[in-house]
Amino acid sequence: MMRWKQMLCGFLSSVMVLSALPLSVWADVPVTEEDDWVVDDITLEVQEDGTAWIKNCFQSATSVDVPAEVDGVKITGIKEGAFSECFLLESLTLPDTITTIEDSAFYGCSVLTTLQIPDTVTSLGNGTLEACTALTDVQLPETLETLPTGTFYGCTALESVTLPASLTTIGQESFYQCTALKEIDFPEQLQTIETYAFEGCSALETVEIPASCTTIGDFVFEGCSALQEILVADDNPNYQDQDGVLFDADGSVLIKYPDSHKQVDYVVPDGCTRLENWSFTGAASLKSIDIKNITELGEDVFFYCQSLQSIVIPESITELPNNTFAYCTELISVTLPSKLTSIGDFCFYTCVRLPEITIPETVKKIGQQAFYNCLELQQLTLPSGIEELGDGAFGLYAEAEDETPSVVKNFSVTYGDNSKIKKYVSKYNIPAEVVAGSKSSRWILPVCIIGGVILVAAGIVLIVWMKKKKHTGKGGTA
Repeated sequence: MMRWKQMLCGFLSSVMVLSALPLSVWADVPVTEEDDWVVDDITLEVQEDGTAWIKNCFQSATSVDVPAEVDGVKITGIKEGAFSECFLLESLTLPDTITTIEDSAFYGCSVLTTLQIPDTVTSLGNGTLEACTALTDVQLPETLETLPTGTFYGCTALESVTLPASLTTIGQESFYQCTALKEIDFPEQLQTIETYAFEGCSALETVEIPASCTTIGDFVFEGCSALQEILVADDNPNYQDQDGVLFDADGSVLIKYPDSHKQVDYVVPDGCTRLENWSFTGAASLKSIDIKNITELGEDVFFYCQSLQSIVIPESITELPNNTFAYCTELISVTLPSKLTSIGDFCFYTCVRLPEITIPETVKKIGQQAFYNCLELQQLTLPSGIEELGDGAFGLYAEAEDETPSVVKNFSVTYGDNSKIKKYVSKYNIPAEVVAGSKSSRWILPVCIIGGVILVAAGIVLIVWMKKKKHTGKGGTA
């Protein structure tokens, strides 16, 4: 019994001595918890190969200097989300033993201003530095070949970044909404810029596509409101620029007209026959455009062209795609082609100054909210052959999206006897006038003519028969 008391006293004395040690001493002593070690403000996870990866960081940490090794165990990787939302982390140093950084490793480190990623890193995960809103300076590994999806997504303080010479691919949304990014120099080995890579980089003024770049994804420069020109190296096999406007190799497809391009009145060059999806979206200075040689329009071509005032759609166009002129708030004159058959969804959505438009007789479809919020459009004449009308196609507006629509003040519609239109105007209580020329009444005149011809012919036959009968009758009495 006495021996047990002596042992207990010895144990308690040891605890008291250890508890009196400074916290800094504890911080240098790895504490095992299954396969995890806690070192300073980070937790390490031992891997099967005998190395350790950073599993997470304490969210109270303000400065972290990651050691190269602990007790002879090298730190070689950073696991997914390891430093995620460390909102107080101002300083982070990484050793050159790190080779892999997984997805979202530094997501939301909102006060971290600088970071040097060692050249030993050969693999970055998606969204590595996403939402690091204070980041202004970053050094990428010199051997990096791919900038993954969303690497700098939402890094709103990032003004410039040096891309390594080895880089061949800029992934989707890599610089999405990097609103302070003023310039970017593409390496000579770059081959691919993926979809949305620079969308929303509103301070970016100019870019130059190198000869090596053979693939540019959709919407790469959308929302780059300060972009004045997109230049392309002369020996690029897939792309060219004409006066700072991006085209495909032979100039037949206009890919992107920069938002702040200098021209106010633009003539699409001869040889160009297609305007790509979103090609003029956000063109801030464009007031008029000549597209007489165009045979094909993509979707959203003139979306949010808020200075565009007039346009003539060439006769070669038979369909207006969705959102073609949505939010063109200064548009006052549009001439539609005589063989147009379809006006897509939201085609003239919120064209608030458009006073009039002539719908060709060939139109069969007017899409959902095609003329919604067109406050100055007070009279519309619809062709009798309409076969499809989308919800809110015309005559309606609302102050907010969640509001019940109202009929535009003084608006009225004129149409022939068409059941689709009749049902629409009845549903929304739109003032309307029905005139001749509908699908049913348009046959009246031909039927009357044919009927008249038949009656005349019958009359002639009857007269001839009667004369013949009379002649026969006289011969019989003689």
